[in-house]
Amino acid sequence: MMELDTSRNVADVQGLTTRADGVRSPAAEIILDELAYNSDMLSPFFQVFDDPWWKLKMIMQYFQKYIPKFPVRTRRSNSSVNDSTFEGVLKCFSNSRSTKNIIKKIGMDVAQLLLGHAFLAYLSVSVDSSAENDDFEEMVKGSSLTEICKHIIAAFTSIRKEYKNTEILLLGKEAVFTAATILSTKS
Repeated sequence: MMELDTSRNVADVQGLTTRADGVRSPAAEIILDELAYNSDMLSPFFQVFDDPWWKLKMIMQYFQKYIPKFPVRTRRSNSSVNDSTFEGVLKCFSNSRSTKNIIKKIGMDVAQLLLGHAFLAYLSVSVDSSAENDDFEEMVKGSSLTEICKHIIAAFTSIRKEYKNTEILLLGKEAVFTAATILSTKS
């Protein structure tokens, strides 16, 4: 279904659709809305969702709904955050205020689950030699594995710093451990 949605979006951008094709909500949006309203389904959904590319794409869309937007750039904020990339999403967790805003909107457990699943999906897609996907390249534009690992550790560190009494979930611990292991082998 999601591949059909992607094909429809491509056809729409190229001007190949008409009003007769009708308006239909994309499957990904329906799924994300359901997951947003019923966060208990989030963990089982991503555990059985076996395509890492689509998992990462779904998680990115989920985060983009809740990440604070920075429309105005001032002299003080001369570094822009590109939240349409995976690294941009992770950078949003390096800022204490934006970490609190995201957690307030989606919840502590949901944020940890999404970060953990997104990192593992990123690793799966990035090591797959057949992953010559332009959309993936756009999503991770300019990001190296080393940078992503540093940002995932920083994101969980920021969560832990802001919420001292909260335990990091097992999936989050696995993501941090994996990222630290990758960094130790790279240096």
